[in-house]
Amino acid sequence: MFWVFLIFQAFTQGEPCTPQFSLTARPGSLTVHLSGDHSLAQEYGAHVKHRIYLGKKGESLKEHSDAASSLTIKELEEGQQYCAKVQYVTLLSNDTELSSCIQCESIPFSAGSKEKKITAGVFTILLIVILIVGIVYICIFHRRTIKHWMQPPCEIPVVFLQPISGKHKSPLISSPVDEQCDVLSIIESE
Repeated sequence: MFWVFLIFQAFTQGEPCTPQFSLTARPGSLTVHLSGDHSLAQEYGAHVKHRIYLGKKGESLKEHSDAASSLTIKELEEGQQYCAKVQYVTLLSNDTELSSCIQCESIPFSAGSKEKKITAGVFTILLIVILIVGIVYICIFHRRTIKHWMQPPCEIPVVFLQPISGKHKSPLISSPVDEQCDVLSIIESE
């Protein structure tokens, strides 16, 4: 009966979205600012927490975490819109009460990361252009030098560099040797 009274009291005081909270978006993070000024805090003290639900806009909200005070949620996608909803949770019975309205906030892009991406892209494109121009220049104007470097070295064997003397006879200059052959006779049998 007490809960019905609290819900009725919240609606009659012009606060249909209880608990009240606000969102602050920063690049890559979203801070949920929670208000500890509510009647459940007075009754239950430290046994009341806020349950935060989070999700991208258009998707269902999923339970993220319980918190007693403000909570910063990190590692969110920049440029996406995230929505949050908060409920009171009594720790004694783990019941959820009084669901808040859903609030959405867009996560801004960080100026530094955008500039870094642009700088890296321009640097990469510039480097590729310089490499292509350099390779084309070398291929066109230094073709002969490249061919010269690519030729295998021409070395004369050491044997051909030694002077010819009488001691060494070249096989081409030597006189033919008479060969001795066996005489074969043909014997015919009758």
